Amino acid sequence: MYSARIVEIRNLRKHKYADRLQCTKIDGYNIIVGENVRIGQLMAFFPIGGQLSEVFCKGSRLLREVDEKGRRTGGGYIHPQRRNIAPLRIHGEVSEGLLLPLTTLSTFADISGLKEGDDISTLNGHRICDVYIPVEMEVNKEKKTLVRFSERKKTTPGVWLPWGIETIEECAFMNCKRVTEIVIPPTVKSIGSRAFYDCRNLCKVVIPESVTDMGEEAFAHCENLSVLALPESLKHLEGILRVSKDFEIKNGVLIRYRGCLSIVKVPEGVTEIGERAFEGCSSMEQVIFPESLTVIGRRAFIDCRALRSLQITENIKRIEEDAFVNCIRLRLVDFPSTLEYIGDHAFGYYNYDKYDMPMPYKAYGKYPLFYVHYDEGSAADEYFKRHRK
Repeated sequence: MYSARIVEIRNLRKHKYADRLQCTKIDGYNIIVGENVRIGQLMAFFPIGGQLSEVFCKGSRLLREVDEKGRRTGGGYIHPQRRNIAPLRIHGEVSEGLLLPLTTLSTFADISGLKEGDDISTLNGHRICDVYIPVEMEVNKEKKTLVRFSERKKTTPGVWLPWGIETIEECAFMNCKRVTEIVIPPTVKSIGSRAFYDCRNLCKVVIPESVTDMGEEAFAHCENLSVLALPESLKHLEGILRVSKDFEIKNGVLIRYRGCLSIVKVPEGVTEIGERAFEGCSSMEQVIFPESLTVIGRRAFIDCRALRSLQITENIKRIEEDAFVNCIRLRLVDFPSTLEYIGDHAFGYYNYDKYDMPMPYKAYGKYPLFYVHYDEGSAADEYFKRHRK
């Protein structure tokens, strides 16, 4: 899937802050090279997203020298354990790949026959390079598909996708909060629907010319996206950014929410949230109600297991039975004195392991660390007196 490519240097410029370094563009990637590189020279290009073999690194003296604590003490560009081609900042500019003289390949093969455009992953049976897959990425190598990107605490804001990926599956980056920039390699041909849905801090994405197909709402709810460069064949921003399918509303009643946002803002004008409208919405962590809302229907938010925060507005008069059943992470709710009615078991959970549907009310319990604020004598006060154990 991943391979090095023989390229001819066609452009060079001086490094902005280093007199003895130059920069060149290869397939849209900025690469830093030494002052001895010349226009017209053939070189081996290793883009970001690859991993060099140990044999090749040692034979070409590319491995970085580190001390016992892992600190760099000298040597080459490549990390001795990971051996991955990663972005490298040098004096204020970032190199997004590695260019090597063809002579580095001479240990493994006769380089006289190599020409521009040749792709190389093995030479004379020796593995030179392979795709490098970060721990955050689930990749199907056989299908050349990025299946899912799962953020971690140490996930960096800038993400470079592995070279050789041809498809970004639908919902692959959905709800990623840390990522601010994504670099897509020119091997990608297809981006699935909602691939980057609700990446709220994503600022910059450049779609390469190789992409010929992109699903609807691929960048929906990317509210901070300031740079979205599209190839000429994909100038249909309306479909890419459209979010109208999230809410099904009829006569002021929210019938069904079909989105996957982590923070959901119910549109102004909705007067009632219908029965089971948000059922099983596993991605929603916070819901914001409009001033127009007066009724939260029966089992409206049942099984919203990620829901942590909601604010009951003063215009809401009724919360029907089982409205927030099994919202096990809900921790704090403020109830206004204007609230008139809370139905039985509106807040709590059922023991699904012991009881089948329909579940008897004796299975009802109160989830731990659940705190409420309400006025004495209010509807909320009466409700929690009835359900206090």
